[in-house]
Amino acid sequence: MSFTLTDLPAAINDYLQTEVTTTISPVTPVDTNQDVLTPGQEGHLTVTVTNSDAAKGLRLVDPVYYFEVDDVHVLKIVAQSGGLAWASFGDKDLTDRLADKAEVKKLWLVPIINNVLDPGETAEAGLTVI
Repeated sequence: MSFTLTDLPAAINDYLQTEVTTTISPVTPVDTNQDVLTPGQEGHLTVTVTNSDAAKGLRLVDPVYYFEVDDVHVLKIVAQSGGLAWASFGDKDLTDRLADKAEVKKLWLVPIINNVLDPGETAEAGLTVI
């Protein structure tokens, strides 16, 4: 099978849409005494990304995870930029690094360590929301 370089962006997009699975856990309150998230309260969710199986999968190097909420009056994402595992950015070019714990509508999350997702592997990102 042959292809031209102009086919590459579409092939990558097709692979990400059909061979990489993303699941999002329900949002749970950080306060374990509550079972419902209330306004102004921190919650947590986990995003799980699974690469295709080894037989047809591709190695994903330096993945960038994009998150956005529809309405910041309902929910905001809390940026993770202070630790060694993740960096959060406010732009897709990854030039606007967000302050740790900044409350935003959208962010691009970049793993600093474990930044390769081989075929068959799963990566998880825990997000705090408020």
